[in-house]
Parts: sequence; structure tokens; C-alpha cells
Amino acid sequence: MNKFIRIMIAAQASALILTGCQVVIPTTAPAPAQSPEEAAPAETVSEAAAFEDSGKLPKYTYTGDEKYLDVISDHIISYETAGGLSDAAVYIPYSVIVETDETNPSDIKVYGAYGIDGYNLLNTTLMSVTGSLSAGIVHLSDKGDGTFEVISSDLPMTGEES
Repeated sequence: MNKFIRIMIAAQASALILTGCQVVIPTTAPAPAQSPEEAAPAETVSEAAAFEDSGKLPKYTYTGDEKYLDVISDHIISYETAGGLSDAAVYIPYSVIVETDETNPSDIKVYGAYGIDGYNLLNTTLMSVTGSLSAGIVHLSDKGDGTFEVISSDLPMTGEES
């Protein structure tokens, strides 16, 4: 179990480093290439106006090959947004699975670190507006047809608590 704790701390540190990037937000639109006589001053774009296109972002859908990440990703989005994350145009989850216990098909335990970042669209750039990181266990049930469902999750350690 001590090894599990060390792995979880390393995963959280990695996630915090990856999400700690600073985004530079442009507030002026570049002037088109024109002759000096035709050139107009750059138009200033307010942040509120830039966020008007936020509704055009599609909902996140996991498209990878990992066995459980599609249902875990959907669960993390529901779990964290119900917990009070601010509104964002799109939520993108990320998971680091450390170990999986498949001995009981009606209670598959997936140990890992589960994070989520919320983004809004600013012109053509995704701007991070919220995020959370939880470490713990997601319990899955095998439906028998090759699909799985989340039956519960034990995610006691969140980024807000640490």
C-alpha cells in the first residue's frame, strides 16, 4: 500500500505540473496584410465578446482503446461538475490508472488519479477556467456484453482538500 501512495503522489505532482501552464490571452485582432494606405488600426476584442462562441465546443467523448476509460471519463465529468466546478464550455478528464482488480466482475476496482479541466473558447484558443484532481478507487460492474458501468467511486482526496 505504501507503493500505491507514492505512485499516487507522483501522479498528482505530474498532473499539477502539466496543468500549471500559463495561457496568454490575445486582446487585439491582428491587422490583415494590406498596403500602408489601406491599413486600419487593430480592433480590440473584449473578453466577454470573445467568449460568445463558447457554445460551439463539442462535448468530450473518449475515443481511445483503454478498457475502462470511456465510462470512467463520463463518470468523472458528472462527479466533478456535480461537486461545484464552475461552468465551462467543455470538460476534459484525464486519468492515470495505477492498478486494476478484476477478481470480482460485479465490483471491478480501478485505482488511480482522476482529474478534470474545464475550458472556454477565447477566439480560437481554449482557456482553462477550472479544474480538479482526485485520487482513489472507481468501482465498475461488467454488464456482460463487453461494456461496463460505474457503480460507485471512492475519491476522497481532491485538489481542493490538499
